[in-house]
Amino acid sequence: MEKVKSDALEWALRALAQPFSVQIQLYPAGVMVADELAEDWGDAFEGVPNAATDIQQIEDMMMLKAGIIEFWTDDGLKRKPLWDEIRMMARTALLARDLSTDPPKMSSHTYIIQGHAVKLCD
Repeated sequence: MEKVKSDALEWALRALAQPFSVQIQLYPAGVMVADELAEDWGDAFEGVPNAATDIQQIEDMMMLKAGIIEFWTDDGLKRKPLWDEIRMMARTALLARDLSTDPPKMSSHTYIIQGHAVKLCD
């Protein structure tokens, strides 16, 4: 199986593979976690030319729901069956590459929430 080519892609896969209860802890309160997961995935995936089939399938699943608002809310992340499928696909991709399925470190991005910059520290 093709190795993951970037730390960002591995982080995104590990984040996507987690249950909802863990995913919401990877980002600061006040952000739309599903949207942030998709942003982090998109940024990481963009840097992967000729992605392996399993990685491309995750991208395809994410794109299926682009623009459908209820899919990108915290409630959607918790309840929509397609998110469970994405979680399973991400976990399978990690295991196929002998990569950890443990939660990644919290996101290190800076977020603007209600006019205040918030950066998580590990």
